Amino acid sequence: MQHIFPNLDVYLHRQNIDNMSRTNETIEMLQYQLRRYKAMKKGATCQSLQFKIQKLMNQANA
Repeated sequence: MQHIFPNLDVYLHRQNIDNMSRTNETIEMLQYQLRRYKAMKKGATCQSLQFKIQKLMNQANA
């Protein structure tokens, strides 16, 4: 039986890898911002960034 979209699995795999790398880059950027705001002692902003990082990490692990 021939698939209608023979390269669909390859395409979906690449999309998944692209999404993971974008998520990792975003997490790294947020962690950098978190370090900067911690140095400036901006507590509310740090909490917000930590929440965003945790949310992205949970999505990446799911």
